[in-house]
Amino acid sequence: MKYKGTIISEGSGSLGGITFSHNRGGQYIRHRAVPVNSNTPQQQAMRNIVTLLVAHWNSTLTGAQRDGWSAYAAAVTYVDALGEPRVINGMSMYMACNAPRV
Repeated sequence: MKYKGTIISEGSGSLGGITFSHNRGGQYIRHRAVPVNSNTPQQQAMRNIVTLLVAHWNSTLTGAQRDGWSAYAAAVTYVDALGEPRVINGMSMYMACNAPRV
């Protein structure tokens, strides 16, 4: 759970029937909505892209290429949904950079 606020320092996610989140206006708390997996064509397409990229990472990229992505991920700050800087691994950076391209 992540959250930043005056009472709770950071939070994101659900606890019981309450969801902690944020938007450009700042942190907020709302009632938890039950997630729906509508399995839209867009969701199916993104799942297929992720599957393709994972397979490409594991079978097509050489060790040197994977090391390059790991070095790039270590050198570049990735900003999470709360605007916090995070260091992600090479595969995550590869996915983040290439999913939009596919």
